[in-house]
Parts: sequence; structure tokens; C-alpha cells
Amino acid sequence: VIYWYLKEAFLRKTEKVDRDIFAALTAVKVFAAAIAYAGTLAILRRFCLDVGLFAAAVFSLTFLLMYQALLQHQLVNMKNIAWTLLISLAQTLLGYFVYRHWGYNFYTAGIFLAATYNLMWGTFHYHLDKALTKRVFLEILLICAVITLMVLSVTNFKARLLDGCLW
Repeated sequence: VIYWYLKEAFLRKTEKVDRDIFAALTAVKVFAAAIAYAGTLAILRRFCLDVGLFAAAVFSLTFLLMYQALLQHQLVNMKNIAWTLLISLAQTLLGYFVYRHWGYNFYTAGIFLAATYNLMWGTFHYHLDKALTKRVFLEILLICAVITLMVLSVTNFKARLLDGCLW
């Protein structure tokens, strides 16, 4: 279904994409971001690789997700790329915190990073559409806060794998 929606969005080119197609693609994008962040964390933790690699991966994933969205909305310019780099850097700092302090539950870490990504991208997206209001920002912020609180409430930060990496 998502493949069909994506194909439909590209076939229409300059036509306006229906709201249901946009909502479905947004949901898939956030889900894919969570899987990508969690998978990257799991692989790097499994092989005891350095936090710098995770920071580079988070930066790259965030930048590519945002660049793809800018390209799809035909909003690629130097100013927007500069903002995308700054947002990617902020997400990288969060990724550094996650790698250093999160327990072994990489699923919740991926959801947390996807929620913060959605907060930053959503705010930037509404700003680009000139539709960012206090109410819209508050809605995005509250969604991020609820997801973050849910994830933090079920995460054991002291849990580590036996014979895991020595920090």
C-alpha cells in the first residue's frame, strides 16, 4: 500500500497530493526512521564500535531523511540545506547521549530518536509551508513529549548485556 502511495505521489508530479497519501507517507517515514536509528544502534552496540560511528550514522540518516523530504517538496536551496545541517547536528547530539546512556533496549532508543526527529522536522516543515503557529508547534511538541514519556517510563537505563562492551 505504501509503495502504491509513493508511486502515486511521484506520478502526480506538480499536482497536489491528497492528505491521506501525505499522512500515510509521513507515518511510514517516521517508522522507517525509528527502524534505521534502532538498527544502527543495535549493530554498533553488537560489535562494540565507537560512539563516533553512531553519531555519524545519526547525522547521515537525519540529513538524508530531511533532504529527501525537501527534494520531494521542491524546497532544496542553500538556506534550507543549512537548516537541515543544523537540525541533523542537534539530532546527532541526542544520538551521542543515547549511545552513551541508554541501556540495551535499542528499540526504545530508536523510537525516542524518531520522536525527536519528527519534532524537529515537523516544526521545520510547517515553517517552510508558512503554517507554523503556536498551536501547531504545541501539538507537535506534545506528541513528542507523550512518546518520550512513554519510552522513558519503560526503559531501564542501568540494564547492560552480560559480557558487553566496557565503557
